[in-house]
Amino acid sequence: RDPAVRQEAEGGWVLSGLVRPDEARDAAGVTLPESDDFETVGGLIGAELGRLPRLGDQVSVEALDAEGRRRQAQLTVARMDGWRVGRVRLRLGGIISDEGDE
Repeated sequence: RDPAVRQEAEGGWVLSGLVRPDEARDAAGVTLPESDDFETVGGLIGAELGRLPRLGDQVSVEALDAEGRRRQAQLTVARMDGWRVGRVRLRLGGIISDEGDE
């Protein structure tokens, strides 16, 4: 059985679509957005898209890395299980700077 969160050699992660954002934070050190509108990482993707996700769909959301820095996180639907997101690939992009903040 696949682990719910697995780190990839290239530095990203593969998550079960059923993982909750708090579980992703605990396992991968990445704080993803949370909302009453969804309970899982797959639900986060659907909420961002405004429709049912499909294989290959990508969304970018603001996240916090393990050091608490704001980063762009790219979530890609890597596998569908019927209508449900089965696997999600998570990659962190560059640090988001606060322009003008000292």
